[in-house]
Amino acid sequence: MRKEQEHLIGIKEMCGLIGRDRRTLWAWVRNGKFPEPLRINGCTIGWQASSYRTGLENAR
Repeated sequence: MRKEQEHLIGIKEMCGLIGRDRRTLWAWVRNGKFPEPLRINGCTIGWQASSYRTGLENAR
């Protein structure tokens, strides 16, 4: 049985959703206020939708 894949949110889309620029987003990630994005071979591919909800709760 296959698990349903969760929508991935890219950095541009994430910045639009949180209403902040990428610099602020990365500062939040570094400070632990926002979850780390998923990475493959060191390249950021995005955040799962559930991470977005968790990140918003932590950033407030």
